[in-house]
Amino acid sequence: MRTISPIGPEVACRRVRVNLGSRSYDIVVGAGAISLTGHELQRLGAGRPAAVLSNRGVLRRFGDALVRSLEGCGFEVQTLTVPPGEKSKNLRQVARIYDALGAAGFNRDGTLIALGGGVVGDLAGFVAGTYMRGIRLVQVPTTLLAQIDSGIGGKSAVNHPRAKNLIGVFHQPALVVADPDALRSLPPSELRFGLAEAVKYGMAMDRVLLEMLEGFTPKSLEEIVYRAAALKARVVEEDEFDLGAREVLNYGHTVGHAIEVALPGRFTHGAAVAIGMQVEARAAVRLGLLAEADAARQAALLERLGLPVMVPAGPPGPLLEAMQLDKKRRGGRIRCTLPEGIGRARLGVEVPDTLMEEVIMECQESSQAAAHPGGA
Repeated sequence: MRTISPIGPEVACRRVRVNLGSRSYDIVVGAGAISLTGHELQRLGAGRPAAVLSNRGVLRRFGDALVRSLEGCGFEVQTLTVPPGEKSKNLRQVARIYDALGAAGFNRDGTLIALGGGVVGDLAGFVAGTYMRGIRLVQVPTTLLAQIDSGIGGKSAVNHPRAKNLIGVFHQPALVVADPDALRSLPPSELRFGLAEAVKYGMAMDRVLLEMLEGFTPKSLEEIVYRAAALKARVVEEDEFDLGAREVLNYGHTVGHAIEVALPGRFTHGAAVAIGMQVEARAAVRLGLLAEADAARQAALLERLGLPVMVPAGPPGPLLEAMQLDKKRRGGRIRCTLPEGIGRARLGVEVPDTLMEEVIMECQESSQAAAHPGGA
């Protein structure tokens, strides 16, 4: 699939190269890879200033190893923290980070390093793409979702009260360090939510990956990270600026994002995407694109992984309203990436509002349901 090479004498890792001309970079995948960050950044010829953006809990777990690696290679390190959770992904936090970098005299020779999950990665990517018109960015994702998806590809955004990820930039990292050891400290629920994105890759792009997930064990995590990262790299190379082919990565996200907007704080991103895939698979069945058996296979896998598949009870209107601001909507019509089978997807499929409303209701839990799995 991609280039495999040992890195350093003590830590054996593999590289996935994202080939984008002058913006090319490596994704380094392997147990213990965080300890190589300084060496990798030094190899890139980075300047001495380095700022690590994280939250306090992640810093406690992984900050020492990262800072030791950086300082051992001669970097001058400062740490910046933001509160955990989606509520931090806004312009107020961006301004706070600008202020901290400015007060420290941070210049264009510096590197901003995101240590954490998707929220930290998005904030760091947005700041790095806009501070002084762009500074070097390194992603050190510590969640499965970020290691296989959001930490790769250079898309960063913050939320607006009216829509998720409404304000954003394209700014490729100089390096991504995906250390599967970091995933072993995750709560089981957070690992499950990252697996939702892996299911997305399997359904939309890679039958082999889907089969791996059907036999998932913790020992398979590194191979899942590596294989999914290689898939994401391939898509980014083909469509760096999200003009077409990258829409394959949107499977489950049209409905998933609407759930996050209409039901704020109720579901994590991964849980919302899992529900979104189930709704969108049902739409694909209704449109004659997907066999009923393949939709059932996806549902069985999601449930086996402990992911939610049902939309909360209630009127579908708020979800449909949230879809009105979806970036993939054209001419007032909902457009989705929908599976045509296991490992294949069709992009830009128009789904009539009436059909979307029907499949949402088809996938709703009963109003008597006392609880749902996968909440935030």
